[in-house]
Amino acid sequence: MTSTAERVTYVSTDAPVDMRLVGALSSIGSVLKIRACTVGRRVYVWVLMETSNRADAERVYAVEQDCMMQPGAAPIDVRVIPLDRVGEAQLPTAQVIFDRANPEAILPS
Repeated sequence: MTSTAERVTYVSTDAPVDMRLVGALSSIGSVLKIRACTVGRRVYVWVLMETSNRADAERVYAVEQDCMMQPGAAPIDVRVIPLDRVGEAQLPTAQVIFDRANPEAILPS
Protein backbone atom coordinates (compact mmCIF):
# COMPACT_ATOMS: atom_id res chain seq x y z
CA MET A 1 0.00 0.00 0.00
CA THR A 2 1.31 3.43 -0.94
CA SER A 3 1.37 6.10 1.76
CA THR A 4 -0.31 9.44 1.13
CA ALA A 5 3.09 11.17 1.14
CA GLU A 6 4.25 8.94 -1.72
CA ARG A 7 1.12 9.67 -3.80
CA VAL A 8 1.21 13.46 -3.42
CA THR A 9 2.71 15.46 -6.25
CA TYR A 10 3.24 19.20 -6.19
CA VAL A 11 1.04 21.48 -8.21
CA SER A 12 3.12 23.36 -10.74
CA THR A 13 2.14 26.56 -12.49
CA ASP A 14 0.70 24.47 -15.35
CA ALA A 15 -1.23 22.11 -13.05
CA PRO A 16 -5.02 21.98 -13.15
CA VAL A 17 -5.50 24.73 -10.56
CA ASP A 18 -7.91 27.11 -12.22
CA MET A 19 -6.42 30.58 -12.01
CA ARG A 20 -9.97 31.95 -11.71
CA LEU A 21 -10.19 29.97 -8.46
CA VAL A 22 -6.92 31.46 -7.22
CA GLY A 23 -7.99 34.95 -8.28
CA ALA A 24 -11.38 34.69 -6.60
CA LEU A 25 -9.95 33.23 -3.40
CA SER A 26 -7.12 35.76 -3.21
CA SER A 27 -9.64 38.60 -3.53
CA ILE A 28 -11.07 37.62 -0.12
CA GLY A 29 -9.22 39.93 2.25
CA SER A 30 -8.84 37.45 5.12
CA VAL A 31 -7.11 34.85 2.90
CA LEU A 32 -3.42 34.93 3.81
CA LYS A 33 -2.15 32.01 1.78
CA ILE A 34 -3.34 29.36 -0.66
CA ARG A 35 -1.57 26.01 -0.88
CA ALA A 36 -2.33 23.14 -3.27
CA CYS A 37 -1.27 19.64 -4.21
CA THR A 38 -2.64 16.82 -6.30
CA VAL A 39 -3.38 13.23 -5.40
CA GLY A 40 -4.26 11.34 -8.54
CA ARG A 41 -6.61 13.61 -10.49
CA ARG A 42 -7.98 15.45 -7.45
CA VAL A 43 -6.58 18.87 -6.53
CA TYR A 44 -6.50 19.68 -2.81
CA VAL A 45 -6.51 23.38 -1.94
CA TRP A 46 -5.88 24.74 1.55
CA VAL A 47 -7.04 28.32 2.12
CA LEU A 48 -5.26 29.75 5.15
CA MET A 49 -6.81 32.54 7.22
CA GLU A 50 -5.44 34.13 10.38
CA THR A 51 -8.61 33.39 12.34
CA SER A 52 -11.90 31.63 11.76
CA ASN A 53 -14.25 33.85 9.76
CA ARG A 54 -17.57 32.20 8.94
CA ALA A 55 -18.67 34.71 6.32
CA ASP A 56 -15.38 34.49 4.43
CA ALA A 57 -15.31 30.69 4.75
CA GLU A 58 -18.76 30.61 3.14
CA ARG A 59 -17.41 32.81 0.32
CA VAL A 60 -14.51 30.36 -0.16
CA TYR A 61 -16.88 27.41 -0.46
CA ALA A 62 -19.14 29.36 -2.84
CA VAL A 63 -16.10 29.97 -5.07
CA GLU A 64 -15.29 26.25 -4.91
CA GLN A 65 -18.84 25.34 -5.96
CA ASP A 66 -18.77 27.85 -8.82
CA CYS A 67 -15.47 26.45 -10.11
CA MET A 68 -16.70 22.86 -9.90
CA MET A 69 -19.71 23.78 -12.05
CA GLN A 70 -17.48 24.92 -14.94
CA PRO A 71 -17.29 22.53 -17.92
CA GLY A 72 -14.15 20.37 -17.79
CA ALA A 73 -13.25 21.47 -14.26
CA ALA A 74 -10.75 19.28 -12.42
CA PRO A 75 -12.06 17.71 -9.21
CA ILE A 76 -11.08 19.98 -6.31
CA ASP A 77 -11.32 19.73 -2.56
CA VAL A 78 -11.03 23.10 -0.80
CA ARG A 79 -10.38 23.37 2.93
CA VAL A 80 -10.42 26.56 4.99
CA ILE A 81 -7.73 26.54 7.68
CA PRO A 82 -7.83 29.11 10.52
CA LEU A 83 -4.21 29.45 11.62
CA ASP A 84 -5.24 30.31 15.18
CA ARG A 85 -6.52 26.71 15.46
CA VAL A 86 -4.22 24.72 13.17
CA GLY A 87 -0.54 25.42 12.63
CA GLU A 88 0.66 25.60 9.04
CA ALA A 89 3.33 23.00 9.84
CA GLN A 90 0.54 20.50 10.62
CA LEU A 91 -0.80 20.64 7.05
CA PRO A 92 0.19 18.16 4.34
CA THR A 93 3.02 19.08 2.01
CA ALA A 94 1.73 21.41 -0.70
CA GLN A 95 2.97 24.18 -2.94
CA VAL A 96 2.16 27.76 -1.97
CA ILE A 97 0.34 29.26 -4.95
CA PHE A 98 -0.65 32.55 -3.28
CA ASP A 99 0.91 34.39 -0.35
CA ARG A 100 -0.56 37.78 0.51
CA ALA A 101 2.67 38.72 2.34
CA ASN A 102 4.79 38.10 -0.77
CA PRO A 103 2.60 37.65 -3.90
CA GLU A 104 5.35 38.34 -6.44
CA ALA A 105 7.44 35.40 -5.23
CA ILE A 106 4.85 32.72 -5.99
CA LEU A 107 3.84 32.62 -9.64
CA PRO A 108 5.74 34.12 -12.56
CA SER A 109 4.06 37.04 -14.32
